Parts: sequence; structure tokens; C-alpha cells
Amino acid sequence: MIKDGAREIKIHGEIIPVRAQIRSMDSFSSHADSTEILKWLGKFNKAPKLTFVVHGEENSSIALADEIHRSLGWKTHVPQYLESFDLR
Repeated sequence: MIKDGAREIKIHGEIIPVRAQIRSMDSFSSHADSTEILKWLGKFNKAPKLTFVVHGEENSSIALADEIHRSLGWKTHVPQYLESFDLR
């Protein structure tokens, strides 16, 4: 939204004014894409008990979690905002 010129955005229910100038280069990715992530995960010697996916927007995270499960057979979860887990 900021990149598209929004003058204010809502973050955690609060309206925040945007006081930034945005410059972007659409030809570069700021993070790995799903193919690179799957390639990296595939090098693990042992699957984790549970893989939390927090990469990108919710729909992208769900798609990546599904692909990790399908390709690697790993148990995955996309956490919701303020969701908590006992890791013991």
C-alpha cells in the first residue's frame, strides 16, 4: 500500500500516517522465492518436528507451507497474529 502511494495505513488497528518517499526496483527480490527455500530446506539432515511458515502475506505463507508438506512431507503451520505455542 505504501509503495502504491497510500497517505496512511492501518497497522494493528491503528491508522498511521505515511511520511516516506518510496523507491523500488521491481527486478530484484528482497527474499528467497519458494524454489530457493525448498532447495535450502531439502538439504536438512533431519526434518523438524514442526515448521512455522511466516514468509510473505498469509496466502503466500499457506501456499509455501502446503508445498513444504507436499514436497518434503514435513508438518507445517502458518501462525495467526498473536497465536502462541508451547515448544516443550
